Amino acid sequence: MNSSSTTVKAGKIKTNITKVSSAIKVFRILRLTRVIRIMKLQKLKENINEVMEKKNILKSLTNNQVAEMKISKKLNDLILRRVIVLVLSMILGIIVFNPSVYYNTVNSMEFGMKIFKNFENYSYEQISLTYDIYINQHTVILILFY
Repeated sequence: MNSSSTTVKAGKIKTNITKVSSAIKVFRILRLTRVIRIMKLQKLKENINEVMEKKNILKSLTNNQVAEMKISKKLNDLILRRVIVLVLSMILGIIVFNPSVYYNTVNSMEFGMKIFKNFENYSYEQISLTYDIYINQHTVILILFY
């Protein structure tokens, strides 16, 4: 009889332990949610305090300071517009006043070839002598630059 009563008592103790452990888990969850709620309320309180401080600062500003702030904003906008217009005009001016847009520059080689093209009434020896001198001068120039 003793052995069966101890088994029943052990079973009751086991069920009591599981009930207590589940109750502890529930209590922990409740405590955790409570802490989270308190943290949210604290954060909300801090946000309200910041808003109130900003409101107090705005109230403390006099009308002159508010007017000065408006004037400085307008001046900043005006200066920014002028700078933008100046930069855009400089960009367009560079394009407009660049001479290579309107005409092509002719280097000395092209100029010389145009002159040789216009030779009609000269003999072959005169043209070949002039051509040889011209080529020799330009080979010297090419060697110096390269």
